[in-house]
Amino acid sequence: MLEPVLRIADIIAFTGVAFLPSVLLHTHLTFWHSWEQQRFTRGRWRVTSLLSYIPVLLLPGIIYQIATDQPYSRPLEKFSDILLPYSIWLAIALWTSAALDLRFVSYFSGLRERQFFHVLAVTFTAIGVAFILTYPLGARELPVVGKYIETLVMLSSLLPITIVAYYIYRYGWLELIIKQSLVYAGSAVIIIIIYFYGIRKIDDLLVERLNLTPGVIEAILTLGLVALAPALKNVVDYIIHRLFAREMGLYRDLVKQLSTRAANFGELRSLLNYIETEVARALEPSSVRILPPAEAAALLPEDVIELVREQRLDVIDDESKLAQVGAVCAYPLWCEERLVGMMLVSAPVGALDSDKRSLLAVLCGQIAIAIENCQLIEEKVMLERELAERERLATLGRMAATVAHEVKNPLSSIKSIVQVMQEDQSLARGHGRGLSLIIGEIDRLNRTVTQLLSFSRPSRASAESVQLQELINSTVKLFESEAQSAGVEVYCRVDSDLTLNGIQGAALREILTNLLLNAIQATSSGGRVNIKAIVQRAPGRTQLEIVVTDTGVGIPERLRSKIFEPFFTTKQRGTGLGLAIVQRRLAELGGRLDLISPVEDGRGARFKLAFPISNPSLENSRQ
Repeated sequence: MLEPVLRIADIIAFTGVAFLPSVLLHTHLTFWHSWEQQRFTRGRWRVTSLLSYIPVLLLPGIIYQIATDQPYSRPLEKFSDILLPYSIWLAIALWTSAALDLRFVSYFSGLRERQFFHVLAVTFTAIGVAFILTYPLGARELPVVGKYIETLVMLSSLLPITIVAYYIYRYGWLELIIKQSLVYAGSAVIIIIIYFYGIRKIDDLLVERLNLTPGVIEAILTLGLVALAPALKNVVDYIIHRLFAREMGLYRDLVKQLSTRAANFGELRSLLNYIETEVARALEPSSVRILPPAEAAALLPEDVIELVREQRLDVIDDESKLAQVGAVCAYPLWCEERLVGMMLVSAPVGALDSDKRSLLAVLCGQIAIAIENCQLIEEKVMLERELAERERLATLGRMAATVAHEVKNPLSSIKSIVQVMQEDQSLARGHGRGLSLIIGEIDRLNRTVTQLLSFSRPSRASAESVQLQELINSTVKLFESEAQSAGVEVYCRVDSDLTLNGIQGAALREILTNLLLNAIQATSSGGRVNIKAIVQRAPGRTQLEIVVTDTGVGIPERLRSKIFEPFFTTKQRGTGLGLAIVQRRLAELGGRLDLISPVEDGRGARFKLAFPISNPSLENSRQ
């Protein structure tokens, strides 16, 4: 009754054993091909992989004999003549794989990966030597001791898969934490070992010495093994828990904290400070720094950053390359093939053991995701603030346009009436000073209204082009009387007779009007304002630079980030729209604005604006 089951078990076992060397070679050849596709081409890979399966062609004949041979006998006794060729073939596969593993070491810069392939190469080499020495020499020449040697050699075949499993679960390879799967896999392996090297050996011994019926003891012991399977699973669970509990516990706690609290940070620097504190506390006495890509590129050697990006490294543990930043290892933080940061770890000698390194390697993915999420939240908040600010400014613009329209016409009428009154000699003698004051205030109000209208609508393009020299001179002349009354000298220097189109001319006129007015008002008596215009030419590109410099009190550093905000002013009678209009018109031209203050001796401010000339055909510059 047990004979069919035994035959099926033997067929499954022999099939697995027969495919083992070929699959081992195929796996290593595939890995080699993925790294060196130029040397080891796809055609060579296919041919070599197929050749590795030639010995498997003997398997159908062996399976047929196991299934049909009468009476049933143990396959190892029946096929003892092929044990030596198989041992040689297995040894060749193991040694070839070991040689390839040593080659794979050069593909990795991380200490953990290099160590893994070294261990695997040594293991494959040792197992190959053991098989050659044991089959058939040990079993035939030392019938008693050879049985134990045979068992040890068979058990050694489990070492490679044990090493791989150990590295996966101990050091977080592939970011797998699947303890339950490992428990069942470990239990199954132990049960198979007990069956083949425990139950079968006991059955052979009792049949030989007590002359019992073959298979009876084996069946009884197999049933007992099935009954003990749950208890065996609990033992394996306990062992694995003890082996991985510390790493899994730290990983679980830190990941839980990152996932639950990272969403509460809307600012990246606060999140990085929190992660640094929590990771450093878990890895005490180590310290951790997390840097954005730009800061990491400025701090670390250039060759290290290039190596990280080219080979997509997961860890840098070469202390000589990290000595200048005081770190013992660095972990690039990758999120969907993008480098979102660099984690630098500092620790005393010997403090950062393998357990802590494995925890850091596993945490990198979670930290990268937390940084990416925080950046998205930060961008969303900034976008919402920008939209709210634009809505506020649009509302203010509409209101300003309405108010300006209602005020401008009455002001024009009032100014006309006052000018008529000035022409009346009788009124001029008694009220001339007051009438002049009224006209001055009307002009000031007109400028304010004009600024409100300029801010609330885009620049209006003139239909005619204008020369740069003429535009600057007319703008300066507009403020000539105000500059004279303030005791300020205005100097102009234009190195080109460039002709601007209507759009550029209208926008530049508004820009210069506001910059010149601000410069005159900020400069005390005896000071000066310089205006310089330069045309910069490059192949396929022409750019106009305007520099307005004053000798006033300058702009304090605390106010530089606010002066371009609409309605922000430090003047008692200002609107706070002048520089906001400058920035808006310059943006319409596709230009940029730089501010330097102080300029000289702790005083002065310099506004340097530049924008491309969109219609170079209108240029007629001096050569």
